[in-house]
Amino acid sequence: MDTAVNRSAFLLLLFITGVHLDKDVGLRIGFEGGNITVSPDWNEQWAEVDHYLLYKIYENEDLLLVNCSHPDRPQPDSYNIQCSWDRHSMEYTLKFRNVTMTQNVDYRVEGWTTENITTHASFHLTVCVNRGNVSLYGFKRIVKTLSYEDPLYDDDDVLPRTNFALGNGTSLRVYRTDTLFRDTLVLDTNSSLEPLDEDLKGRLRVELNNSHWLVTAPKMQSNFLFACTIWRGAQCHNYKHIRTRYVLKQVFTDNDKNLSLPCILNGTFHVPIHWDTPTGDIWMSNNQTHKQKAMYMLNGSQTGNYSLIIPSISQNHSGVYKCKMKNTILDHLDLFVCNKSSPLVVRFSHGESVVMANVYYSPKDFVHLYRQKDLHPQILILHADDESVRMPEDLLGRVTLNKFNYSLTISNLTAENSGVYTLRTYGPMDKLCHEERIRLLYKDPFGVDSPFYSVYAPLVGCVLLGLVAAVIGFSLRKRRGEQASGHQSREEHQSGDEDLDDDVEEAEDSV
Repeated sequence: MDTAVNRSAFLLLLFITGVHLDKDVGLRIGFEGGNITVSPDWNEQWAEVDHYLLYKIYENEDLLLVNCSHPDRPQPDSYNIQCSWDRHSMEYTLKFRNVTMTQNVDYRVEGWTTENITTHASFHLTVCVNRGNVSLYGFKRIVKTLSYEDPLYDDDDVLPRTNFALGNGTSLRVYRTDTLFRDTLVLDTNSSLEPLDEDLKGRLRVELNNSHWLVTAPKMQSNFLFACTIWRGAQCHNYKHIRTRYVLKQVFTDNDKNLSLPCILNGTFHVPIHWDTPTGDIWMSNNQTHKQKAMYMLNGSQTGNYSLIIPSISQNHSGVYKCKMKNTILDHLDLFVCNKSSPLVVRFSHGESVVMANVYYSPKDFVHLYRQKDLHPQILILHADDESVRMPEDLLGRVTLNKFNYSLTISNLTAENSGVYTLRTYGPMDKLCHEERIRLLYKDPFGVDSPFYSVYAPLVGCVLLGLVAAVIGFSLRKRRGEQASGHQSREEHQSGDEDLDDDVEEAEDSV
C-alpha cells in the first residue's frame, strides 16, 4: 500500500465498502517529550480486524505512519509509534513516544481484514510545551445514620482545586478524559466560565483570582480525570491533570421509618435525572400532591432537590442507590436497614469492666462501635478496619477488640464512660446489619444502688420513723394535758356559779 493516500479516493472507498464512519477517538493531550496513548473505541468490527494502519491527515492526502502488521517498517522522522496489546483492557493501543510539537495534528486509524478496510476512527493530538504535576483528590468517607428526624447529612466533601498563573493573551480549557483515553472539551474561558456539559454545571467552577485561574470541583462525586490546559493563542503552553475519586457513602437506618436519600443540585438542568435502586429505576413524577406508600423521587426541576423518599423502610430496601444524570453518578449511597435490640442497662462501679458480645459477626463483616452521651449525637469511636477513627480521650487504652469473635471489652470504667454504646455489625455483600446496644450507668458510692444506700438507708428510715413517732406521741400527750386542764377549769367555774345561786336564794329568804 502506498505511503500517501489521496483524500478523495479514501472517502470514495469508504462509501463503496460501507465502512462504519462515525467512530471518533476524539482529542488526546500530552506534553513535549512525553508519551501519549490512544485507544480507539473498539467495537465488534474492530475485534474482527487483522491489522491496523495509522495515518497522519493532510488536506489532500494522508501519510501512512504505522502498519501494525509490519511493526519493523521504518516510520517518518520524529515519529516513534508502538502498536501494543493492553492485557488489562484487552485492547490494542497506539503509543506515541517522545512526542514533539510538530505532531500536533489530526490522525486516522484504520482496521483491515486481509485486503479490505472494515472500520476507522480519527483523533487529534494536542502537544503542550510543559506539563504540571498530577493532582489526586479524594472525598472523605461519610458514615452517618439517617433517620426520619434527621433526613439529610452534612456535605463535608474535600474540595479539589488547582490554579494556573496567567499571562497576556492566555485562556483556560478544561477537558474530561474518559476510560478510552479520549479528552472532551467541557469548558473554554474564551467563550464562558460555565461548563459546556449540562451534567457539570454547578459542579465544576472556574474563577479568576489574583491573576490565577482557580478550578474547583466541589460536587464531583464520581471518578473523573480532567485535563486543565493553558493556551497562548493557538499553542497549548501548559497542562495539569486533576483526578477526582469518590468514596461510597454508607447510610444506616431502622425499620418502619421514613427515609430521605438526598440528591441536591445547584441550578436547573435539562438532562433527565433518575435514581438507580435495587428494585429498579425511579424517575421524577409530577404527581406528588398526596402521600405515597411506594418510594418516589422529588421533582427538583425548580428547587434542585431530587431526593428519593422511602416511606416505611424495611429490610427489602437494603442495597446500593445511585442518583444519576445520564451516565454520571451524582450521589452514590449504600443503604443498610439494621435490626436493633433494646438497650441492656448495665450499672457499674469505678474500675469495673463490661463485655459487649458480638453474636452476629461473620468473617466478612465490618464492625463499628458508637457512643451517645446525654442529648449529644451518636459518634463513631471505633472502626475495626480503619485506624484513622479516633477513640475519645476518656477511653484511650481501655477498649479491647477480640479479633476472633469481635466482641468488645471496656475496662477500668469511670463515671465519665457512662452512655449508650452501640455495636454495629454489617456485611457489605449481603447487606445484613445488626446492632447490639447497652446503656452504661455509673453507680454513685452514695447513690440509690450503692451498698451504703442498701444497708444504711433502712436504718436511717427506722430512725426517722422513730423520731416522727416520738414527735407525734409528744404532741398527743400535750394535747391531752391541755384538754384535761380545760375540763377542770370548766368544772370549777360551774361550782362557783352554783355557790353564787345559793347565796342569792338565802338573801331572798331573809328579806
